[in-house]
Amino acid sequence: AMAKKKAKGKEEEEEKKEDDKGKKGKKKMGWKEQLAAEEEEAKLKKEKEEALKNKPPKFVVARHILVSDKNKAQEIYDKLYEDFKDEPNPGAFGKLAKEHSE
Repeated sequence: AMAKKKAKGKEEEEEKKEDDKGKKGKKKMGWKEQLAAEEEEAKLKKEKEEALKNKPPKFVVARHILVSDKNKAQEIYDKLYEDFKDEPNPGAFGKLAKEHSE
């Protein structure tokens, strides 16, 4: 019975060594391969970003305030930007449009 346990223990040890060899046996990526992989990844990322930039938006809501004077238009724009940055409140925009449209 003791001999069977020793034999089984040796088999397990050898299996473990084989597993370790399998892990060590995997070829590590050299710096050239790693550089090539990183460049390829960067290229794919850039292509994806370019595709998104050039893709037209699916839906756009356009609003305007009609004025005849460029200076007045700039004043209205500055007020909107000062109050709301890049996302003006539709209600506030509508109010300004009613006040200033000609």
